[in-house]
Amino acid sequence: MLKFGHMPKADGEGTREKILAAAGELIAEQGWDRVTTRAIAKRAGVNNALIHYYFGTRDALLRAAAEFVLTSEMDESAAALLTVRNAEELADRIASWLLESGAHSTATVVTLEAVRQASRNDEVRAWIIEIWKGYLGVLTEAGRAAGVDHPEGVGLLLGAILDGLFLYRLADPDLDIEPALESIRTLLRAATKETP
Repeated sequence: MLKFGHMPKADGEGTREKILAAAGELIAEQGWDRVTTRAIAKRAGVNNALIHYYFGTRDALLRAAAEFVLTSEMDESAAALLTVRNAEELADRIASWLLESGAHSTATVVTLEAVRQASRNDEVRAWIIEIWKGYLGVLTEAGRAAGVDHPEGVGLLLGAILDGLFLYRLADPDLDIEPALESIRTLLRAATKETP
């Protein structure tokens, strides 16, 4: 599986994963600042001491949980992007990713919470920059595989467009994104000089 960042390996009959999943859900439901280790332990069905044993601090746990949620939800889509052979396939995979991701997916909400937290926390900022580098790297490599001119620029532009559409859909789940998807298709055709 492709990883956007570094994630600790699972151990102890899934205890670590249960804690990470519970923390990710709570970040999405309550917001980064409001999540407590007690609430995480209760949701995961574990002793609060296990949280400190596995992660040390609440901040370390929340970063690990955000990474767990993001990689869990995005790895499959990222892997699919890396199999494209042309602009049409890349546009199709991007459309699938956007349409299959719920407007209020846990990954979208957790990303927004992490970005908000990054404005106040240097460790979270450094972590989110590494996650975004991986995300933009996938888009750049997908663009390169599709044969676009200037894949780094196209990857950055696609990242900005996708982030914006995810954010807009978070605010308005009924937003019709089909016109934007067609514009992405047109942009990719132009970047590869392909015609429909």
